[in-house]
Amino acid sequence: MAQKMIHFLRILWAKNSQGQSFCGGGVRLPHTIFIENGVIKEWYFSSSQKNNAILRKHTRNLSSENIISVFNKECTNPETLAFFEGQFPQKWGDKNAPVTTSSIYLGQKELKRMVNHLTANVTGILQSFIQPNTINNHCYTVSYTPVFCLYKQRVNKYFLTDNVALKFKLATFEGPDYLVVPHLFQGEALKCRLDSICQGINTHVTSVIGQNRGLKLAVYELRVDTMSRLWLLWVSDYKFESKSGQESEIQSISSSQRKSRQSVRSVTPIQQSNVQGFNNRPRSVNGIYAQPNRESWERGEQPKQLIVSNKFIPRVASLPNRASTSTYTAPPLINDDINQKYKQKRDANNEKQRPFTSSEGGISNKRGQQINQVNKQEQEQEYSIPKQRSFIGICSFRPISSKDIFIIRKREDS
Repeated sequence: MAQKMIHFLRILWAKNSQGQSFCGGGVRLPHTIFIENGVIKEWYFSSSQKNNAILRKHTRNLSSENIISVFNKECTNPETLAFFEGQFPQKWGDKNAPVTTSSIYLGQKELKRMVNHLTANVTGILQSFIQPNTINNHCYTVSYTPVFCLYKQRVNKYFLTDNVALKFKLATFEGPDYLVVPHLFQGEALKCRLDSICQGINTHVTSVIGQNRGLKLAVYELRVDTMSRLWLLWVSDYKFESKSGQESEIQSISSSQRKSRQSVRSVTPIQQSNVQGFNNRPRSVNGIYAQPNRESWERGEQPKQLIVSNKFIPRVASLPNRASTSTYTAPPLINDDINQKYKQKRDANNEKQRPFTSSEGGISNKRGQQINQVNKQEQEQEYSIPKQRSFIGICSFRPISSKDIFIIRKREDS
């Protein structure tokens, strides 16, 4: 996280095509120091004398005494002078102490102890703390893309005056979610201001990198201080656009094709008799689903998935040709097996509805036979399918399964 932040600051500090560093467009950068293996490497800040341009201190000014004096001058509250993100020992100055990777807030005493006892196990970013303009510590998270910007406000649930540890009442973007409460972002003027800042950063990055490569994604953490000034605290994540979008697209397509080849183990060739039937079938990118024609349907063959080509076919999801399907005659929708099934169901219902017949009272056997004969005729009309009647139904272009629903109505022959 610290490496990405310092790399982004190097781009903002670099000269653009006009020979200028990033001027901010109304945003400032707090004193940000990069420490690597206990050595102060780089120090970035915004210069109020040069239109808030991002500058970097000379190597001769990278000293612990200079850090303490500048941080004490910039901050008004001695309890919260700095913020450190990175790797540090649990006990300052001890080389053999256990090392932890986290974020901490430092007061006047803690900052002096840290910069005076830098060891080889200290690596991270030291930044001056910006006092917020509210009673709770807060930050604005802006997710920037060339298409849109997403704004969020994160507010710490503790007040600055609460008697709790600094890491609890000052945590915002770097802290856990249970310490931060998301708030509805309000203020159109602030949104326009943040949007112009993001656009200015993207313009500077595009000019520095060249080749028309700008930011594809960037997440900024900002804060408003007691004097209503906007500060850029952190860059959580960022991605640059590729050199050629066309090349990356071609690579992605080729990788998907390799996956499709690996997923299909066996490929069934297309028979010559079915080639004409396949020409009017819906196609997909990876192949086609072969639908049986009338002859294969009558033989009871099931459709097989055939891979023709991994190249893109323009006729994606094309509908069947109506001219070729208008004269198509579907096989009988109800065959002898279905008739046999209905007959078995009819016999079972007859057994349940058979009236009680007894010689001692009740319905006589003769009367029971008459009722059974009437029930049999009714069941015959309900379940049987007379041969002298024709049926009109919805035809499907694939084999009939149990999940298919057909609407059938009767029509007397003329």
